[in-house]
Amino acid sequence: METKVKDFNTVAASWDEKPQRVKLAAGVANAIREHVEIPAQCRAMEFGCGTGMVTFNLIDLLDEVVAVDRAQEMLDVVEKKAADLGVNEVSIKLVDDDLEQLGSTEYDFIYSNMVLHHLPEIEPVLEHLVGALKPGGMLALSDLENDDGSFHDQPEGIIQSGIQSVHLQEILAHLGLTNLGSTQAHVILKQRPDGDREYPVFLVWGKRSK
Repeated sequence: METKVKDFNTVAASWDEKPQRVKLAAGVANAIREHVEIPAQCRAMEFGCGTGMVTFNLIDLLDEVVAVDRAQEMLDVVEKKAADLGVNEVSIKLVDDDLEQLGSTEYDFIYSNMVLHHLPEIEPVLEHLVGALKPGGMLALSDLENDDGSFHDQPEGIIQSGIQSVHLQEILAHLGLTNLGSTQAHVILKQRPDGDREYPVFLVWGKRSK
């Protein structure tokens, strides 16, 4: 696996052109709707938002969303989408490796899609996300279930070949989250030399109790 962080600025303009990505975002958003108890009067953050596809699928449930990413051009796409749709609830925030910028006890709900497998170390990032939740706030994370490394056609920036959802729940429990749960949110179908392959995407969630 790679150790270099991918520059997503270079792909931002065309990111939404792949139907597979659109379907994935809709599937994850639907799983969140079905399984995650989103607090009322919700101030939310999407961590590693990309072009905000999950956010715009959930916007009717959220009073305010801070779309966070390290790629300014991804955030520019989010901002343009919000303007085109007349959505006033979304703001953008550029965050680099200094995750102190996420703040403390600020959010009722934090969610992230297909970000964890880009991280060299998951637990320190999760500590910051949990710390950014208000007491009673919810965290929801989706990613590839651990695979054999064959999913990505271009391995640049792929640190891990998927995540074990069971292990992720163990980390979240260690960080003090309760009401943990998981489900299969989506299945991505890809053509491979030996035929079509299915790659499951999980959703894991938990609640900060204090």
